[in-house]
Amino acid sequence: MTSTAALEKREPPIEIVAPVDDELLVENWKRLERFKQRVLTRDDYVTIAGRIYLKKSAWRKWEFACGVSDEIISFDRVPTQGKDPDGSFTYRVVVRAFHQRSGRSSVGVAAASTSEKRDWGHEEHDVFTLAHTRAKNRAIADLVGGGEVSAEEMTSDDARTKPRGDNPVPPASSPDLSKSASDLTNEKLASLMWAESMKLPQLSTVKVTPDLLEREPVAKLLYDRLKASKDASWKVCDVTYKLSVTQSGMEFLQRWQATSKGAS
Repeated sequence: MTSTAALEKREPPIEIVAPVDDELLVENWKRLERFKQRVLTRDDYVTIAGRIYLKKSAWRKWEFACGVSDEIISFDRVPTQGKDPDGSFTYRVVVRAFHQRSGRSSVGVAAASTSEKRDWGHEEHDVFTLAHTRAKNRAIADLVGGGEVSAEEMTSDDARTKPRGDNPVPPASSPDLSKSASDLTNEKLASLMWAESMKLPQLSTVKVTPDLLEREPVAKLLYDRLKASKDASWKVCDVTYKLSVTQSGMEFLQRWQATSKGAS
């Protein structure tokens, strides 16, 4: 056997790790976006220092929706007893989130310290619980591909910032309405996850959420223009867009398509 033949025999074949079917992947991501728009409510978000974060309740909903389980792998207290020279102690927790059917898992590591907050109701328990919540949220986010930073990642004193009110958009000086009408075309707005009405075929809606307004610039632009409009409506060619508010305060973008009898 020649040296070249021996070398070829020793070299393993090159295999490329290919992603799953792209159509299936796109559909699954759309389902996740619909979940965030339809299931998460304003109570699942909090505004801290002008930014919007998902709260613990949002991640628990996400965990339930995706069939994810979790377990504590380990935890440490530093120092093991008492407090350090600065008068504080820290808990470090490691959590594994896993999906039984697919076999996928992800590990989240987080810590919490008494130095993050001036007043603790039950210091030992609360610090451990905060570290556990952070680690669990991280593990779930990594596993489901969420990516958002949870509210519990912020310092506890910062997290006391007043929760979001009726307006799901962080405070701003004024909406930017200087762009031309060409920025809001029906083609661009069609990219949003519109849900068709069962009773009114000409109507479709999108629930307004902080995530939607942050991730979809065209949704934010439409929302700002509807809020600035006297009758909360905006017409683009033969389609009329409106902003509706339910009795509970939830907001929806509406898309009314013209019919033979005209748009509603």
